[in-house]
Amino acid sequence: ALLHRHYAIVIATELRLYTSSVADHLRAMRPVAATGTRIVIVEDDPSVTPGSTACVTRITYGATGDCGTPVALAYQDPDRLAQAAQRIPGARVVKTRQFYCRHAFCPATIGNVLVYRDKAAHVTASYARTLSPYLEGHPPRMVDSGPRREQQQQMGVCAGMHGVTLVRSEFDQ
Repeated sequence: ALLHRHYAIVIATELRLYTSSVADHLRAMRPVAATGTRIVIVEDDPSVTPGSTACVTRITYGATGDCGTPVALAYQDPDRLAQAAQRIPGARVVKTRQFYCRHAFCPATIGNVLVYRDKAAHVTASYARTLSPYLEGHPPRMVDSGPRREQQQQMGVCAGMHGVTLVRSEFDQ
């Protein structure tokens, strides 16, 4: 689908735990990048341990408590989609670790907001809203920095599935 229409930008992310190989991602991304489409990969959030999610359900839990996951466990599985994007000329990787971890620990609560809603590392709606102002500026800057600057105002989200969001120029409809 990505090769049959022109998209100004493709934004993707993938769960680091169940991922394709770097080679598979490269085979998928190279033809898309060759069309002139800009590729932006948002790093996956860190994994969460079952102990971390159990910790926040304790009756004595406090938002400034010690519940969380050590960085060594949270990032033990590589983000292969991000690794592949680093090999694609012009692709950008939006690094998210700074929004989840400090030093060697990824707390279960940040800024008095619960980060994860389950053991599968799905973030809560509240934390997603907290992150959104920090992340939303990345795609427009990508388009603004390139030859399609005149199309910046003509973009919209066309579809989203399996962690992929397609942004297409209105000129190409």
